[in-house]
Order: sequence, then C-alpha cells, then structure tokens
Amino acid sequence: MVGTREQIFSIAGRMHVLLRREMNRIIDVEWACENAAYAQEIIRISEQSTMPELHDLAVRLREIYPAVNPGKVIAPTLVVAPPPEPKAERYVGSLR
Repeated sequence: MVGTREQIFSIAGRMHVLLRREMNRIIDVEWACENAAYAQEIIRISEQSTMPELHDLAVRLREIYPAVNPGKVIAPTLVVAPPPEPKAERYVGSLR
C-alpha cells in the first residue's frame, strides 16, 4: 500500500509529538517525508521506545512509505565536489 505525502506527514507528525514526550527527541517531519534514510532512522528509534503507540506508528509508516524497506539499510548518497583547480600565482617574480 503506497501512501500519500499527507499520510506520511500525518504519521511522522504524531511520531514527532510522541518522541519528544517519551524520549526528548526532536525530528524534522518534512524531511522525513522527503528522505527515506531519515524516515528509516525514525522508525528504528521508534521501535526502541517502550510506547506501544510508537511501535504501531512505525509499522504504519513502514507500510505506507514506498522507499522504506525493513531489512534494507538505505545509505545516503554523497556528492563529492571536484577538487579545486590550482590557482595561478598572482604575483610571479616580484612586486611592482
């Protein structure tokens, strides 16, 4: 079952409230909707909690979030910037 962004946002928002209350953890709800690796980490943290409601929300989020897979760790893609080009010497030899 593929969920809509609004459903994911709603579940992540509820998880935000419970995580803050239970574990004093703050999450970025909008980023959880955009980034599957971040959402997967929120699910992992929620499963460590003692609150049954957080466990239920983690299961629901995993069901409706199309990119989150329970057995697969999603590594963030790193963008490597090209090395800077060597700068030409501004003053070659001597100053005027």
